[in-house]
Amino acid sequence: MKHIIFLDGDGTLWYPSQTKRSDVTHWIYFDPKTKDNYLPHMELCPYVYKTIAGLYAYGFTLILISMSPKPDAEAREEHRQKLEYFNLLPFFEAWYAAPDKDVESKARIMRNVLAEHNLSIDNATMVGDSIKYDYQPAVDMGMETYLIKSYISPDAQNANTDTSQMNTISEVHDLVTKWDLRIPQTDEI
Repeated sequence: MKHIIFLDGDGTLWYPSQTKRSDVTHWIYFDPKTKDNYLPHMELCPYVYKTIAGLYAYGFTLILISMSPKPDAEAREEHRQKLEYFNLLPFFEAWYAAPDKDVESKARIMRNVLAEHNLSIDNATMVGDSIKYDYQPAVDMGMETYLIKSYISPDAQNANTDTSQMNTISEVHDLVTKWDLRIPQTDEI
C-alpha cells in the first residue's frame, strides 16, 4: 500500500550554514546580506540526502510542506528551487507552501493530498521540527508524527514526554523499521 511521508523544509531538511539550529532558520530570508541570494548560505541538515534517497528507493511517496509568508505560486517555486539546489527534487512527488502563521494550513494540505491519493491517515507520516506547525496539526489528525528536536524553537519546551522526538532525520530509519526498511547507516554528519 502506498505510504506518504510529509516533510517540513526549514529546520527539517535544510538550514542556514551560519547558524544551523542555534537560531530560528527563517532569518536567512530577511537578512539584507542573504535575502536575495540565500541558497548558497544554506545546507542540508545531517543525513538528509541518504535518508530521503533511501525512503524514495523503498517506494515511499515524499511530499514537502513548508511555511512561507509569500503568495502560493511564488512560495512553491522557491520550494522547488531549494529541492533542486539540494538535489532532492527527483525524490519528491509534490511540494506545497503553507501560509505563514496559519496553524491549520499544513493539516488542510495533508488532508487534501491524502484525499487525492485515496489514502487514510493510517497511510501517512509527518516529520518536522515545529511542535506548533508540524507535530501538533498532524497528531490532531491522528497521523503518525515525528519531531526533530530544535532547542531554539519557541515551543520546544512544551514538548510532551510522549512526543516522538529524534535528533536528526536519520532516525527515521529506526522509526520506520516496522515497515521493514533497511536504509544504510553512514558516518555522514
